[in-house]
Amino acid sequence: MTIKQLKDLKACPEALEWVTKNSNKTPRKLWESCPNPEWLVWLLMVNSNKENWPDKNTILLLLCRLVEKHALPLMENTDPRSQNAIKVAKDFLRHKYCLDDVHTASIAAFYASKGTPNDIDSAVADAAYTVSYVIFSEQVNMRTGDFGVEKVVHAVSLATGRNHKKIRRIISNWIRNRVSVPL
Repeated sequence: MTIKQLKDLKACPEALEWVTKNSNKTPRKLWESCPNPEWLVWLLMVNSNKENWPDKNTILLLLCRLVEKHALPLMENTDPRSQNAIKVAKDFLRHKYCLDDVHTASIAAFYASKGTPNDIDSAVADAAYTVSYVIFSEQVNMRTGDFGVEKVVHAVSLATGRNHKKIRRIISNWIRNRVSVPL
């Protein structure tokens, strides 16, 4: 993608600055070296209606798996509401639950995130809530403002409590290894 295309898609200033600094790279090399998983998810979503790009359901399932793999295992006091929010969200995307179920599970995960005994559990529960809420919002075409799919990635990186730069690199690689893009 060109810088003009990214501007037309309303890419964030930080992403545009990074692409400009790396303008000698091909689109494929930019994708492979992107340091910010939030930008990767954003790019997937803005292209999800285009041929050969993953569709929204595929991307949203990927985000559910991201929370399952990188956040839920960190909970010391596993709250079933957080686990259920992910399960219901995934099953909804597979047409096994209705949207009301996702909304109910999302609200329960929200309350789980507010009543946890420590910061890590709270951040993990928040990641579970975030992904289920984003799926609900996408389905009812709500305007989520800053509360979009890239916030799921941010919530997961906060939940890990590890070196922010390192976990962003791990998540970026995890995303790139699971989706194919036509660049």
